[in-house]
Amino acid sequence: MHLVLPPKYTPHPRPFGGLYLEVASKLDSACPGYLNRMLYASTLKRSTQFAAYPEIDFSQPEAMAARLRSLAPDACCHTLDPVAQIARGMLALYPRDIACAAFGFVPEGFLGVLGRIGDDPLPEPADYRLTFKLFADPANKARAKLLRQKTGQVSPQHLRIAALLAPALVHQKVFERIRSAEVAETLSMALDLIRQLHPTLTDELLHASLDGLSPKDHDLSEWVGTWLSKAKVVPMTSPFLADDPDLRLISPAKLAELGRRFKNCAASYASYLALGTHLVFEWIRPGQSAVIVLRSLSDGRWLIEQVRSESNGVPNHETLLAIRGKLQNHGILRYGGLGRAEITKRLAHFLRLYGLEGHGDLLDEGLPDPFEDVVDAIGQAA
Repeated sequence: MHLVLPPKYTPHPRPFGGLYLEVASKLDSACPGYLNRMLYASTLKRSTQFAAYPEIDFSQPEAMAARLRSLAPDACCHTLDPVAQIARGMLALYPRDIACAAFGFVPEGFLGVLGRIGDDPLPEPADYRLTFKLFADPANKARAKLLRQKTGQVSPQHLRIAALLAPALVHQKVFERIRSAEVAETLSMALDLIRQLHPTLTDELLHASLDGLSPKDHDLSEWVGTWLSKAKVVPMTSPFLADDPDLRLISPAKLAELGRRFKNCAASYASYLALGTHLVFEWIRPGQSAVIVLRSLSDGRWLIEQVRSESNGVPNHETLLAIRGKLQNHGILRYGGLGRAEITKRLAHFLRLYGLEGHGDLLDEGLPDPFEDVVDAIGQAA
């Protein structure tokens, strides 16, 4: 029986560049052979030295040389040039000692993450100091835990995300779903909006709700949408008085109930209301009913986007006339159909022009002329 030995690992050089190559070249000039040793070093040894490079002040190299010399006095002979002492110390010391010399101490978990960054240095040298702070500051304990519990390689994005997540979102299920620092920032904005719409909501409740994230909610959009849909207020000021006898302002939390009564998709407007881009009203004048959707404009005015009755139908002539008169008196704008509603609608469909469904047909369907009947009605009343 022959004992089969595993194939011997043969190290191979892994190149690097940028600031890291500049520093390594300076160290190699003072200590020939340093760069070649770095090219062949283990992943953790390389990563630890890459982390130490931004901490070296070449205008005053003695500071770093002294720290390394205290750990490796034989390698860092005080008679040598300080830069040579730095290079020799990094070659002689274990990764933990190098990290200790660079940062003062080595917090638990820090070396483990450095080893999982991989052979290549971080694109932003400052991210090594950021990583150290995540593990060194007790206030960041939960953030460091995200990185420690992550399996596999740790990317620069993972480090940034762990640092950027709002405290209420520092949760493993969130960390597993976020793919970029930009998304982490966007989620922080969403959190601010949720707090605005739910003034009594605590971070503890928000954090606890993350335990039940749906596996299908890959980017937390469903989680955010659910909180927005529960809001009992809207961020925009209504153009109508709160006690207007004809109009009832609908909050995101009331949209689903409105949709059931009118057999439409009113609930889909929840996020629009929460973002302040739209307002939804129910027309409640006795004997008349309709749903009115307004869209906000940049100058503080509002535009009529939808006026619909049950099952997205068109309200009757009398209701349309009453709604249009009311909205016009409050300065609410409308799309410019000018009697061409049918032409616009049919040609837009023919030309595959989407987003014009409301153009000209909001208050014109069923009304032969957009404004003359309103003027006549007002004149007769006078």
